[in-house]
Amino acid sequence: MTDLSEYTLSQRKEAINEVIPSKRDREILCMRYLDGHSYKEIAEIKHLSIKRVGTILRLGSAKMGAYLLKKDL
Repeated sequence: MTDLSEYTLSQRKEAINEVIPSKRDREILCMRYLDGHSYKEIAEIKHLSIKRVGTILRLGSAKMGAYLLKKDL
């Protein structure tokens, strides 16, 4: 998973809004990277498996990381 800890909350929020088209996936990424919820908490709230949440976070964080790296250049 891409390390997004070096970016501010506003940078993370911008990346989520710019590169994640799915409303559900944006909400999940915000829950994790802005609000600090655990995979289990997100899975329970969204009625998804922990594995599915992990997949959404892995793919989303990769897109976010690529966007933020590109923006830094």
